[in-house]
Amino acid sequence: MSWKISQTSRFNPIPPVLLALLIFLFLWIPKNERLEFPPVWPDEVLFYSPAQDFAEFGTLRTAVLEGLIPGMEKVTLWMPPLYLFTGGLWMKYAYPGIEGLRLFTSVIAAFCIALFYLILRRIGFSPWSAFFSCLLLTTDLLFLRVGTMARMECICLLFALCALFLLSRSALDEIPHKAGIWEGGAAGFFLGLSFLSHPFGSDFNRPSGNVPARNGVIR
Repeated sequence: MSWKISQTSRFNPIPPVLLALLIFLFLWIPKNERLEFPPVWPDEVLFYSPAQDFAEFGTLRTAVLEGLIPGMEKVTLWMPPLYLFTGGLWMKYAYPGIEGLRLFTSVIAAFCIALFYLILRRIGFSPWSAFFSCLLLTTDLLFLRVGTMARMECICLLFALCALFLLSRSALDEIPHKAGIWEGGAAGFFLGLSFLSHPFGSDFNRPSGNVPARNGVIR
């Protein structure tokens, strides 16, 4: 379905309502399980410890790797810090503990699902096709793993999806307007935040840069 057909088609409220229900279940089921399943993984502790230290003392220290990596008990610099900062603020003001950090990740994953739906609609998917694509995403085992545990992949994905959303209006040849300079700049900003969340964020430059390179997106 082209962009123009997608925009002129009659609005169907059922897929967005089902999407909202899907996101609610995605958040409610882990919360109903008290965020205790699956059991805490060792790498979750590595991320939780400095985030908790930032929530309490405003520093990024961890005793988990003390003696194994010199200086870790003073400052943790082995991963990009954005998830540790944002997760620490969440635990300080919203929901403390490892369960709180897991909930923070789940909320971010919920925004990823909604943003994925908007991207698909923007590039011409029908409401039902976009919804079932989101359903496949939420039942993917890898997405469930990174979306329900205290890990930083989801916040990395969220910022990358924000960049793709800004550039997605130029994904089809039938679009009436090209993306502007501010959209390209904002997309670059979000890609930078993605990299500051996880090193894998650097790989999102390839799909994001392919659109303007192919279609001349920036005016």
